[in-house]
Amino acid sequence: MDTLEQYIERDLGRLSASERLWIWRRRQTSRHARGARSRQSTVPRSGRTMTRAEAAEALGLTVGVYASLEVGDALLAPDERERVRGALAAMAPPTVGELCAVARRRGGGGLIEVERALGVSRPRMIELERCGAAPVVAYWEKRGFRFPDECSQCR
Repeated sequence: MDTLEQYIERDLGRLSASERLWIWRRRQTSRHARGARSRQSTVPRSGRTMTRAEAAEALGLTVGVYASLEVGDALLAPDERERVRGALAAMAPPTVGELCAVARRRGGGGLIEVERALGVSRPRMIELERCGAAPVVAYWEKRGFRFPDECSQCR
């Protein structure tokens, strides 16, 4: 039987501010994404989402403060708090795919664990997770994660 803390942790309908910020960053396109070259490197980044440094810059925060925010361990000055609130206020609700990524983040596992369980390659796993595919949702539900009721029509 789960403790109350474990029960709440597996409820994907309850996202922390740090998880919402993490989702916000994942939704932002990096200006250094595929093909673009960053200032620090002549090699293009392979990912398409903002790095923590880019997100910090976009919100007018230091990278250290931003990184602490994403793990739920930072205090903000009032002006910083308003900038972060402004970014999060305009956010649409998370998709089923984003909730699968949150489950993976909360579960502490990596992509390899899920890939092996589903018998798929890394690129296929990322694709399945992004679209919130039924096998990925079922994988997390078997591990006790609960998706919001409004997500049931999306699966």
